[in-house]
Amino acid sequence: MTDRYARARRELLVGLAARLEDHGKGFGEAAQVLDLLSGLYDRAALTATTHRRE
Repeated sequence: MTDRYARARRELLVGLAARLEDHGKGFGEAAQVLDLLSGLYDRAALTATTHRRE
């Protein structure tokens, strides 16, 4: 890894981390929504694989 690449990566990551701190309160709610969507997806996948065609 070159010094230039490491510096650019560090600057980008620091900038992104700062943006995350500003929006940290919504992460709990977002995690709940993602968990709900994941459950719905899993249920739909299970239903689709066990559904019998007549």
